[in-house]
Amino acid sequence: GEQRAIAQKHFDSVRGLANTLVFDLYSSVVDIPGAIQAREKITSTALKYLDDLAREAGGDKALRVDLAKAYQRLGDVQGGENGRGGGDRVSAMASYAKAQALLENVLHEEPGHATATMELSRCLMLQSRVILYQKGPEAALAPALRSTELIESLRPGSVDDYGLVSSQ
Repeated sequence: GEQRAIAQKHFDSVRGLANTLVFDLYSSVVDIPGAIQAREKITSTALKYLDDLAREAGGDKALRVDLAKAYQRLGDVQGGENGRGGGDRVSAMASYAKAQALLENVLHEEPGHATATMELSRCLMLQSRVILYQKGPEAALAPALRSTELIESLRPGSVDDYGLVSSQ
């Protein structure tokens, strides 16, 4: 209804701002010497907007999935592209965790929600990659396996073909 339209409009404008902050501004200062403070300010501002939106997202599944995607992109930026370049892996993992919580939430309400399933799979793979750099391959295995299971669960007949039992 009308409430939904207002919420969507509000979300779109804030998401636009968060995207501009994180991706356009951030990449424009990324190579400037001494720009670390600027980058931190940009990511912390974007995080604040996303956290505010997450509080307002309520029962809106599409909104929560969109938010999760935004948290994942923020995590990529914070982690210096998935933790490879060092970056701030702790903050990156915290953003991925927020994305994961939103997606788990949607899937709890609607098991088999295709977009949420794909995004959660992606989120777990991103976490697995950071964990790989932090703690090595053994620690990174569990999220990577779950990521794969989620993707397989989207395929018709995946249980027959792969002997996997859907986690729902």
